[in-house]
Amino acid sequence: MQIETFRNMNLYDKALDLCFSSYLFIEKHQSQITMEDAFKIRRMVTRIPVKIATAIGQNNMKLRFKRLNEAKIELQNFEQMLDKIHEKVDLIYEYGFEVDYYSGELMRLMNGYFGWLKRNYKD
Repeated sequence: MQIETFRNMNLYDKALDLCFSSYLFIEKHQSQITMEDAFKIRRMVTRIPVKIATAIGQNNMKLRFKRLNEAKIELQNFEQMLDKIHEKVDLIYEYGFEVDYYSGELMRLMNGYFGWLKRNYKD
């Protein structure tokens, strides 16, 4: 049996991909995005992999679910923030599609991981 670490989890890798593509998105469109919005996006998107890594490191399943729920809420807030930015500014979607792709992929992986945990770790 292999010990779960955040470094060998696809969930964590996708969160890092989302973080990287979001930073590229902000850098590419820094003239169109306010500093306040850029700061909020950076803060939100960096919290997601941290919360996932913290969750994966938990032995207590209730704490693991709690941390993963926090990461999921942070991801939902991030998606809402992106929607608001897309409404305010007509951005070129070169990196926007990539950010949306990783965001959706990460949400699907999180939901799948929740299901896997529920099936394999019953109290």
